[in-house]
Amino acid sequence: MRGSPLVRALLAFIIIGLLGLPLARLTHRSEAKAIGDLPVPISEEKPVFVAMSFTQLPRRVAISHLGQEKWATADIKDSEVEAKLNLAWPAEGVDLRVAIDWPEGPSLMGAQVRVTDPEGTEHVASIFAKGPADEILTFH
Repeated sequence: MRGSPLVRALLAFIIIGLLGLPLARLTHRSEAKAIGDLPVPISEEKPVFVAMSFTQLPRRVAISHLGQEKWATADIKDSEVEAKLNLAWPAEGVDLRVAIDWPEGPSLMGAQVRVTDPEGTEHVASIFAKGPADEILTFH
């Protein structure tokens, strides 16, 4: 064997230490802001059409967007209702909170929610419950 074992060990530790610098840089958190901390641009409000049909008439229906109640109705007399709402509709879509106050009962009740976005595309979602329902529906 040629060379000193101490020199070889020292050389190996230096190489490992030099390789550790890029690895440490990759695995440690940087000072950049997290995605959740960045401001999200809100698009301007545009007209959106919402139509709902029910298997059983509810006592009250409310639709909220971004924490604000945009539409509510009580004393529904028809199994289908329609509304025109002004909503900010970004390219990612929207989340609508739909609260339906059905009477408690043993049978399953349902509602179909149809949303027509500002570009004219219709999106459909359904809600089923055996009493009052409070759902967040996402439309892309």
